[in-house]
Amino acid sequence: MVGCAAGTLVAPIVVLAVAGAAHAAPPDAETIDAARTSFAEGNTHFQARRWSEALKAFERSHGLVSSPNTQLMIARCHRELGRRVEAATAFSDAALEARSRVARGESRYTPTVDAATTEGNAVRAQLGTIQVKVERPDPAVTLLVDRKSVALSPEGEATILHEPGSVSVAVVEPGGAEQRQTVTVPAGVAVQMVFAPSEPKVAPPPPPAPIVEPTAPRREPPAPERRYDPPSWVTPATITAGAVTVAGLGLFIGFGASSQGTYDDLVARCRAPSGCGTAEDRADAASGKDQQTIANVALGAAITGAVATVVLLFLALNR
Repeated sequence: MVGCAAGTLVAPIVVLAVAGAAHAAPPDAETIDAARTSFAEGNTHFQARRWSEALKAFERSHGLVSSPNTQLMIARCHRELGRRVEAATAFSDAALEARSRVARGESRYTPTVDAATTEGNAVRAQLGTIQVKVERPDPAVTLLVDRKSVALSPEGEATILHEPGSVSVAVVEPGGAEQRQTVTVPAGVAVQMVFAPSEPKVAPPPPPAPIVEPTAPRREPPAPERRYDPPSWVTPATITAGAVTVAGLGLFIGFGASSQGTYDDLVARCRAPSGCGTAEDRADAASGKDQQTIANVALGAAITGAVATVVLLFLALNR
């Protein structure tokens, strides 16, 4: 039935298929010959009702040289294979392209427009149509028809051809929330479905920060003064060191003066005409030396006692 009707258009299409491509950027002769060969092969398979082989040959020809006539034959192959949704889409594409060619002055595509429109309408009459509207469209929303993704327009709309029967339509929101509707689509009837995704949740504003009255800075109580009490031995040791200093100075002054006096006497005697060097002189010299030694030792003791006194006074007074 359909095959015979289609066959009446095959012959002129063989000529028009590759001829139309020459109007736009024409391919080279080798490509055109290959497209003609594939189209003729597809026509042979189509006449022999080998729909799958015909479809492959026509698609190969259409890939080499684009033509609305070849697209028409592809639509017919889908129809004969029972792929009515694909056939309806291909018929629409063929009619749209052929109508564009006619508008540019290629009137030879007028039969293609008529055939694609008539046969496409007949296929679409056997299908149902689902018109989906998603309110508040969001680019992140996904539309699933029988769990297959379908593109939404920027307005959140989509028109889907579907075989008659039950169909499941779902809208999945970015957060994973899903709305699903199932409807039975009769042939030749358009069913409208509207989805209203949930309002986007707006986080409540944070509570105002508590007002804290400024307070005077807390003053830490002063640390208790630490009193230093020197050891009990410091005071007696200081007195002893002072006494050693005084005694040492006294001895130094006394023996130093005696030593100096002995030295002066010896000097005077040695300057006299009689000279010096007697046993008495040597005894006085030894005595003066001993006195000087005692004076030096006393001076050392006085210095040591003075230093010790200063240190001990520092310890006693530093509290």
